[in-house]
Amino acid sequence: MFGGPPVNSTTGPDDVLEAWDCWLSPQTFYTFHFTHTGDADVKLLVFRNTMGGVYWAPREGAEVELPATATWKSTGTAGEYYGLVVVNDNGGSASYSLQVTAPDPADVPASPPAAT
Repeated sequence: MFGGPPVNSTTGPDDVLEAWDCWLSPQTFYTFHFTHTGDADVKLLVFRNTMGGVYWAPREGAEVELPATATWKSTGTAGEYYGLVVVNDNGGSASYSLQVTAPDPADVPASPPAAT
């Protein structure tokens, strides 16, 4: 999913969630291009897979919950898989698009200078 074409999908009363695995490098800013239209209350949840392989986690275990496009810095100290989960909280119908990109380093805000 990272760097590839957007995933375009629809969701409705029979869809609770859709999920993908995505390899992310450590401590890197990524932009999650997440747009949606319609009546569904959809959100993107990002889970870090610290165990490897198949894993389960409660919603509150998400690293971040995004209602729309946002830039987020990955956690961890090594590259690892993250679970990207689109949830439909009200069973409404909607269309959405999801794509993951790394912003140009010139677009990332510089960190504050270290204290002296």
